[in-house]
Amino acid sequence: MLRRDFIKVLAAATALPSFAMGKSSSADPNRIVIFSDTHVHPDGYQTDAFAARIKTLLAMDPLPAHLLLYGDFAYLFGKEEDYKTLRPFMEQVEKAGIQWDLSFGNHDRREAFFKIFPERVQEKPNVPGKYVSIVKTQYADFIMLDSLVEGKVPGAVDDTQKKWLADTLKGYSKPVFTGSHHPLHEVGIADILNSSKWSAGYIHGHNHYWKTSVESNIQTLCLPSTGHWGDIGYTVLDLSEKEAVFSLKMLDFYYPKPAESPRPEWIAEIEKKTGSTFKVSLPVK
Repeated sequence: MLRRDFIKVLAAATALPSFAMGKSSSADPNRIVIFSDTHVHPDGYQTDAFAARIKTLLAMDPLPAHLLLYGDFAYLFGKEEDYKTLRPFMEQVEKAGIQWDLSFGNHDRREAFFKIFPERVQEKPNVPGKYVSIVKTQYADFIMLDSLVEGKVPGAVDDTQKKWLADTLKGYSKPVFTGSHHPLHEVGIADILNSSKWSAGYIHGHNHYWKTSVESNIQTLCLPSTGHWGDIGYTVLDLSEKEAVFSLKMLDFYYPKPAESPRPEWIAEIEKKTGSTFKVSLPVK
């Protein structure tokens, strides 16, 4: 990373709210913030947008207990410099007492990520060679799969992950959302999810737009990008015993990049999606 870029990142990170320097005891355990397709690199509007999203996150009152990121954390080729740029921001998230986890997208690279975030290496990985995690909350859990196939844009969940997922869901007795960076039809796990009464839905990124649908009888949510192209924003999830409410925080729309004078169709997209929610009834015993 060039010195000027490092200074820029450091300045953005230190400009975050001062209370983020100490752990917060006011986090809401039933609130989760969801980011996707951050595409951060040492110098660019994507990184400025991510800094703004983090600033908003740390100013929430109460704070969310979790931040989930659904892939394409890095810019295009998962370079170490991308993850070095991200690290100061994620340290601020951790210092605020917010737990975070992620799925890898096609623009990420495992080796580079773990070199910059060595503490994220799983001593006993759920699936060898993959980064697969379970985020647990009071009312629902979140299984985050690894759909990265390095060197390719389409994603996949291999047979080892599928077996692990099927075995894991067999032992479940509470609602669980499964997700990865790539859409459901690419990862091929619909039959596994449909076999579990506790499967609440599927969450993914990759397409850079907010879209809710029912695919193969599964409630599905596609996430916006925090600031690359397409729908620009993030998602706030509020959980209760019977329901999960996903709320879109729509901030902008542009393609292929921001412009000083937004096009009318861009403004129309913002107006159409502002205030969108996605309500999912949680499975019960």
